[in-house]
Amino acid sequence: SDLLQEGTVVRIEKNQFVLNDKKIARDDIAKAFLKARTGEKASLIIQADRGSDYENISLVLRAGGQAGFEKFVFAVLPGA
Repeated sequence: SDLLQEGTVVRIEKNQFVLNDKKIARDDIAKAFLKARTGEKASLIIQADRGSDYENISLVLRAGGQAGFEKFVFAVLPGA
């Protein structure tokens, strides 16, 4: 649970992307990640609901890599 407190949090819910409690457009994900990344060994915490498809998760992973994130942590959101 400590890993979930250290890093930049992105949520994927109902095909929408939320970064640090702010909705972001699909085309702006990589740019938003670059602005949000802090520290040399920053981690990206990906929270997704069960209905999230691989395409959205893959997009977040690629954008996170382009933005320089080195660690990726996955969490499943309760509910749907």
